[in-house]
Amino acid sequence: MWPLLKRCAGDRSGISATEFALISPIVIAIALMAISSSFKILHRQRLDAAVTVASYYLTDKVLDGDMTGFQPTRTPRNDGTGEYDYEPGYFIGTARFVLNDAYRSAATLTVTEIEVFCGCPQTYSGGSVQTDQPFFTRLDVEAADEAPICSMRCPDQSRARVLAEIDVVSENSDFFGHAYTLEKQLVMRLR
Repeated sequence: MWPLLKRCAGDRSGISATEFALISPIVIAIALMAISSSFKILHRQRLDAAVTVASYYLTDKVLDGDMTGFQPTRTPRNDGTGEYDYEPGYFIGTARFVLNDAYRSAATLTVTEIEVFCGCPQTYSGGSVQTDQPFFTRLDVEAADEAPICSMRCPDQSRARVLAEIDVVSENSDFFGHAYTLEKQLVMRLR
């Protein structure tokens, strides 16, 4: 073993050091980009998981059978106009909390929208599918003291569906300090 070390130590040509000096910056740059990309993927997975947990919460509330928590509550305005202010149902506030709690990241999470709405399927008769058109026509949810949730009838005489939409935006910075934004939207049918 000592003769090998003496022979390597005696080699003064410097080719190995030169090769290392040329190759190492490229290898280090690739490694840092891989680490930065893996953090972005991790943040995307956290965002997807948090939205999924919030959707599971809403679905669980539907399975409990209590739909009134999805309906907004209305309070009369004090301006004498006879109009009402509408506050989202209490399940929506809890879903926001569940979403923020499930995200668990140092990134800034902005819940753009968690909304429950009624929807009637759109009838389609045509050749090509138009992706910019929503699948459901949106209708407002009745207040809790007005009627059962989505009790209206659709044009095809079926009962309106209960749908939920979750929109979130996450702002973070990568390994190099560059800011990036992740967005997630989920529309799901609750009933």
